[in-house]
Amino acid sequence: MSDVPISSTSSSHIAVPLIGPFEASGRGLIGTSNTASRENAGSQPIFQACIELRQRLSEIPECNAQLTDAANGEDDDSDDDIDPVSILWRCLRETTILITIYNSTYPEHPLEFDEPTDPARRPKMAAFKFIEACLKVLKMSPEECFRMRDLFGDDTTGFVKVTRLIERVLDGAKTKVIPTSLGIDAAGSKVGTPESQPQYRDYVVRELVETERKYIQKLEQLHNLKELIGQRGVITGNAVHDIFLNLDAILDVGRRILIKVEMINLQPSNEQKWGFPFAAFEENFIVYVPYIANQRNATATALQEFHKIAQIDHALTVDSNTLEMFLMGPLPRLLKYPLILKDLRDKTGADEKTKADLTSGIEAMERVIQKASDAIDCDLRNGTLASLCARVEDWKNHQVDDFGDLLMFGQFPIIKEKAWKEYEIYSFERILLVCTEVNPFKLRTKLSFFQKDKPRGKDLINKDSKLRLKGRIFMTNVTDVIPLDRAGQPGNYTVQVFFKGDPGIENFIIRFPDKSVMKRWYYTMDEQLKNRAPLLDSRRDIDHQLPPQTTALPVNRLVKTMPPIFEDEWEVLDHEHWQIAWSPRPLIRQKIFNPQLHHNIRQPG
Repeated sequence: MSDVPISSTSSSHIAVPLIGPFEASGRGLIGTSNTASRENAGSQPIFQACIELRQRLSEIPECNAQLTDAANGEDDDSDDDIDPVSILWRCLRETTILITIYNSTYPEHPLEFDEPTDPARRPKMAAFKFIEACLKVLKMSPEECFRMRDLFGDDTTGFVKVTRLIERVLDGAKTKVIPTSLGIDAAGSKVGTPESQPQYRDYVVRELVETERKYIQKLEQLHNLKELIGQRGVITGNAVHDIFLNLDAILDVGRRILIKVEMINLQPSNEQKWGFPFAAFEENFIVYVPYIANQRNATATALQEFHKIAQIDHALTVDSNTLEMFLMGPLPRLLKYPLILKDLRDKTGADEKTKADLTSGIEAMERVIQKASDAIDCDLRNGTLASLCARVEDWKNHQVDDFGDLLMFGQFPIIKEKAWKEYEIYSFERILLVCTEVNPFKLRTKLSFFQKDKPRGKDLINKDSKLRLKGRIFMTNVTDVIPLDRAGQPGNYTVQVFFKGDPGIENFIIRFPDKSVMKRWYYTMDEQLKNRAPLLDSRRDIDHQLPPQTTALPVNRLVKTMPPIFEDEWEVLDHEHWQIAWSPRPLIRQKIFNPQLHHNIRQPG
């Protein structure tokens, strides 16, 4: 992950209250052994923790000089202010301040090390000596100490371990350093004279800041559980990966966003650019996409393994619903960002410059959300396709690989005589499949044409039942699709599909539970026809160039056809029923096919 400057203009101490424990049935957040009580109660945000730690170190003269050099060492051409996390992180891995910190506790044997030949190695040697002293002299456990890659890497989770270890060392010093509050309250706002009555904008900003803090706290609790599961080995590594996937990357991006949010919140209102961090971190937010796409698999695996996970005494193992809620947290948070930014843009009287900044952030988040939505759909379609392949008993010599990608699927009623009958419908790039369950003992409920249905769709598909193919239509044989929207009438959201049968044009009607589902199916099928239209026109041009005896060939010799749909159950609609299903709208693409093929379509009386 790229190192985005994460900056505050002062070393002021922020007095932030400790986050209380996550209460659930008497359980609190349990950390590893020998951890401080503050960590058991919940981790302190990295922004406030670094400000506190920096203030404590500034009380040590030698450390203060090194911190000042680090703060002044940032390139002048940087577009961003230097935040407290970046300053402290850079100082710890570019200087020997860790030796100074340890020696400031007045140990019996101060740390010393020989100057290396390469000066660039001095910070790493200082870090090694510091860790070694914590293990051997201070008798800390390996779990309490950080690793070299935690300090010299680029993951905020590792750096949190560094700051916590330094805090422990300072807490154990013979002479403790007490930080002094310098005019910033517990909420991270400057303390001063009372301001005017809060405006709507202030409430929106406060919602953004406070909910972001709580969101990161929940991610840290989830990450803590992941580490405990790994340490205890209660489930396999593959199961841990299936449940948590790239949670580490999600948490790292979340912390960096929170640092930016905290920095902006400290600035004057007329200088705040709330859209900037979301636009700048758009590429970083992509780590949400695989995590969100994996949520179905994650929750299923967590439920399957929960009896083992529950062996760990942790706030999130109270019940499976609590764990599932935390696992699904990143998606609603991602969806919330553009809504908050739109409130700031549209409801606070923002000027044009501020609106442009907020719009850039909104558009960035909407692009990320669209990618996440596409990933969810892809995962769902892949799972459905695998299930379909296993459920169909007889593919009638068809190869599923020849169908193209699965575009849509669902369980919907299809017209049959004067009643509706439900089928499972699968729309591929090259074929439309209609399937029925193989269960002769199942009660088949026949609904009246005017009967109001309960919502139907992909969620009602019985994924364990076997299927039999009832209708197979290649999209090359589909001549038109017509949406029929008759508000106020039963079954008013339908799509009528016309296709080349034997001997002429046939049709059937699919009824959908609501308008949005109908439009999605219609637009997808309509787009398939539009993409096919140039191909048919080119075939017609070729047809005009063929010898006379060839032009008399039937259409099914030029375009591959399939057996008539519902060959053993469906009949041609009678006159009365066709009047009900008829749409006065003219066919969209009559020019694409021969109108004479419509001789068997009965016009309304």
